[in-house]
Amino acid sequence: MDYVIEIPGNSDVTMEIGDTLRIHYKNSAKFCIDSGNKDAFSQPLPVGKTEPVGWWPGKEVSKATVAISDTTIKYCHADPKEGCKPCKATENGPGTIKIGSGKKK
Repeated sequence: MDYVIEIPGNSDVTMEIGDTLRIHYKNSAKFCIDSGNKDAFSQPLPVGKTEPVGWWPGKEVSKATVAISDTTIKYCHADPKEGCKPCKATENGPGTIKIGSGKKK
């Protein structure tokens, strides 16, 4: 199954190993994690990198990153000119990505 997180936005996603993820940036922003493993995907999440308006890693589902490891990631976003800091509810988040049982669908 393919999942999309919107930035800004608050999305809680529960997925399994083998599911895919894309991030849709409605504004340029930095993706930040407060806890969890950014390397739980075949293409690590773009933590702390300024991303332009658009899609990461690409708009097409075929370009999505694949969940490869069980973890729970608490994430939010920051202004491109600011650093990532602990995620706060006032930053349209935090959201949670939970990669579940480890059984591929």
